Order: sequence, then structure tokens, then C-alpha cells
Amino acid sequence: MGFNTLFGIYDCLESISTAPSIARTFQEKSGIKVSGSKKVLELAIQGNQIAENTWNKAMEAIGKSVTAYINILAPQAIIFGGGVSNAGEKLLAPVIQYVDSHLTFQKRPQ
Repeated sequence: MGFNTLFGIYDCLESISTAPSIARTFQEKSGIKVSGSKKVLELAIQGNQIAENTWNKAMEAIGKSVTAYINILAPQAIIFGGGVSNAGEKLLAPVIQYVDSHLTFQKRPQ
């Protein structure tokens, strides 16, 4: 995965799953310039394989992080914000699916 020049960290959630990082990753892999993650999601829905892979990898990273937060903190609710949260069910469905398939005894928060 890419290098996050803002923080200087490889493969952190910030470098994989934010709106700018999703767009940057797609651009690096496809050579197609996009304005943000919304365009990547639109291309994924239209069947662009690179966009689908980029989006899915980002959602998996969010799912892994959310699962870790649940295991460590046992929150009652998780609230998503920022640009990617505007994806609604295209964000929530894969994250919930990942979390549900990886939690053992913990209760999934709202």
C-alpha cells in the first residue's frame, strides 16, 4: 500500500480509507485522475475493477479497525464522519459484514 506523506506512516487507516487516500490509491493504480472517493465509488458501481478493488480494500481496512476498537473498547455505538461516510450503505454494509464475521463474543455496537 501507499505512503502517507502527511503522517509518514505506511498502511495506517488514514493512508488507506479516507476520501483523499481512496482517490489517490485509485489514481496511482489506474492512471485516471478523480476528484475524490465519491467518483471512485461511482466507477466501482459501474464495474471498474480497479475502483472496486480500491473501495473494497478501504472498506476492509475500516472493518478491521472497527473490529479492533470493539474488541478493545466495547463501545455502545460507532459514529462515522468525514467524506467517506456520505457513501451510506456502500460504507456501512461491507463494514458491518466484516465486523459480524470477525467478532466472537463481543456484541456489535450500533
